[in-house]
Amino acid sequence: MDAITIPAGISLAAKLAGPVDAPLVACIHGHTGSHGRYVFFQDKLQGKYRVLVY
Repeated sequence: MDAITIPAGISLAAKLAGPVDAPLVACIHGHTGSHGRYVFFQDKLQGKYRVLVY
């Protein structure tokens, strides 16, 4: 998992993959989940979309 710092100066454990100029798909887990739920989606979508897994 990479660390991404948002403009407010907060670091998030997140992964960003896919073409920089592609539409963004954000996969955000709920309270009891984890980013691992979205590995399948990230692998399938990152060729066409910019995928943020958080």
